[in-house]
Amino acid sequence: MYQVNFTQVVGGNLSGPDPTWPTTTCINGWTFDFSLYYPTITSQLNWVCEEDWKPFLSQSLFFVGSFMASPVLGWASDRWGRLPIIVATNVMGGAAGVASAFTNSFVAFTSLRFLVGMTFDTHYTVVYILLLEYVSSEYRTIMANVPIMIFLTAGLCVMPWLALYLHDWSTFAIVIHASQVISLSFPWVVPESARWLLSKGRTKETVDIITRAAHMNKKSLTPEVIRELEVRGSF
Repeated sequence: MYQVNFTQVVGGNLSGPDPTWPTTTCINGWTFDFSLYYPTITSQLNWVCEEDWKPFLSQSLFFVGSFMASPVLGWASDRWGRLPIIVATNVMGGAAGVASAFTNSFVAFTSLRFLVGMTFDTHYTVVYILLLEYVSSEYRTIMANVPIMIFLTAGLCVMPWLALYLHDWSTFAIVIHASQVISLSFPWVVPESARWLLSKGRTKETVDIITRAAHMNKKSLTPEVIRELEVRGSF
């Protein structure tokens, strides 16, 4: 804002500001127009003017977290299995995302967004890998790629309208991240990757999962197939 005596400016009948006037930071706060938009972390914490770099740095650190953690979590899914990493990343990202809705400082918000970023991509790409490992190459487009495309696109289309309906950034953050708690049920409803189990020599678990899958598809496993799985699992 201009650092001038506005009483004198008004009394001087000037047609506009003088570019040579000195400026200073806004000392009277800011007023935001929410007629088309809703309150965000930027408007809540006044990340404008001299502090307009904060949203950009926060978002950049989100992707730094993703860049740093993705290789590590990819290795972890090979070491400890697909299912534990799917659950862990969803719970961690969901908890950090919900917590970010209650922050009132740049450091706290950015730190939590960094944690969410660490789980970004991995929390669903490992699910995609698990799907790929259950189908042969000729069916992967239909059984893996198409579902991802449909539900990811549908989710991205719904999110802006959900945000507009909720009309508050913190409520929106709670709603979209709290849904990740559903992943806690995955150990009981989602099977571990049979290919990963077989690569670790856990043949009995592999056979049990494949047998259940065959039963659901009204198929049966021949003794030859079971023996082949046992042989592969012994290597």
